[in-house]
Amino acid sequence: MKKDIVKDIRLTDDTVENIKIMAPYLDETSQNRVFGMMLEAVKNLESDAEKKAG
Repeated sequence: MKKDIVKDIRLTDDTVENIKIMAPYLDETSQNRVFGMMLEAVKNLESDAEKKAG
């Protein structure tokens, strides 16, 4: 990962918004890793909803 000094980043209480803020500072490999984690989280939410409905 590229190391740069970044000033004045204001994170919020919203995780998705924080990902949008930080994504441009990640290299392509790290962006892909975060995207994969987000897809896995959504997949787990959907399976949890199906268990509750069924």
